[in-house]
Amino acid sequence: MRFNTLMNADAAAEAFALGAVLGYPTEGVWGIGCSAYDLEAVQRVLQIKKRAANKGLILLVSHVEQLSHFVLDQDEVEKALASGPEICTWVVKAALGVNALLTGGRETLAVRCTTHRPMRRVLDRLDQPVISTSANLSGAAGSPRPWLTPFGSRVDGWMRGPLGGLGHSTPIRQSWDGRYLRGGP
Repeated sequence: MRFNTLMNADAAAEAFALGAVLGYPTEGVWGIGCSAYDLEAVQRVLQIKKRAANKGLILLVSHVEQLSHFVLDQDEVEKALASGPEICTWVVKAALGVNALLTGGRETLAVRCTTHRPMRRVLDRLDQPVISTSANLSGAAGSPRPWLTPFGSRVDGWMRGPLGGLGHSTPIRQSWDGRYLRGGP
């Protein structure tokens, strides 16, 4: 795949469907990811980030139905989303057989129904989850323009667009008790 820093939503959805690892804007930070169904691409994301496989990854969707093969109970996800805050990543019970690269070897999975319009367009067109992790080496600070960095050149391309304005990574909460694992009030 040819490196491209000017992908629109349609091109990004097509690239994800073909197995690409892409960078893209999210609600608060630049992310990288790939189709959650493409485990070779998931392994590439972990290698690019130098991220330990036991950390797990976030599945980013535009609607809950895209999680049907990954979560044990879609009602659990819907209840969590309804409880707020609107921009939040939720840890829920994973469906049996979900690959350990996604869960980090746990019985849970991190999911987010994105409010970021450019990524919602990609996910609506792709109609499947993408994994999402910050666009930086594990433990290193991110860049406001990661496509211009040596890290940024390791992915297959970048979907350009504005960040969502959150200004930081999304909070992470457990669905069963509402406890914040990252961020929060």
